[in-house]
Amino acid sequence: MKGLKSMKLGLLATAAVVALVGGLMVAQVSAQGPEVSVGDGEAAPGADAVVDVTANVPDGLGAWTLDITYDPDVVTATDCEPDNGSVCNPDYLDTGTTVRVTGASANGLDEESVLASITFACADTEGETDLTIEISVFADATVGDPQDISGDTTVSNGSVTCAVPQPTSTGVPPTPRIGDVGFGPSSDSDGGLGWVIAALAGAGVAALAGFGALRMRTRSS
Repeated sequence: MKGLKSMKLGLLATAAVVALVGGLMVAQVSAQGPEVSVGDGEAAPGADAVVDVTANVPDGLGAWTLDITYDPDVVTATDCEPDNGSVCNPDYLDTGTTVRVTGASANGLDEESVLASITFACADTEGETDLTIEISVFADATVGDPQDISGDTTVSNGSVTCAVPQPTSTGVPPTPRIGDVGFGPSSDSDGGLGWVIAALAGAGVAALAGFGALRMRTRSS
């Protein structure tokens, strides 16, 4: 009886732990707030880099207007491909510093979604620029009365780096020099051992030659 009672208590304790962990996981998921971000890009001077503007609103994104600013001395926005109900202007207000992405969704975007893909052309010199998101409108999908959620939104800015690609290793080992394998003066730790081996080999050849000469003298005598 005591064993059965202990088993029941153990099962109850296990169930309580599982329920607690499950509750914490649900609370963590539900606590995830709306997010908006722009990615990072890298290209050689004179080449293009493409970055995505994305949003993730668990309760549904109903309307948005975002301005992405950049340094025109480093890059120029040359194209913008809208997605998921967006409209995109790569030269907003003709300032040459801002891309505007605006749009709406009647049903609400309730998972991570790409709002636009922006193409930046690097200048002819190396440099780096921040891509900074400025929110004008960010509202949920409440029917008939969209609610502003910009104050609760986590913003992740990006960047574009314009740099010459570094050469990569081919993986082919360099041709060893004589000194590198211990038989030349350019070798360090292994060189001493190499010279010892060479000296011993030379001494062996000399000894062999002497022994042969001695046998010849013995025969002649």
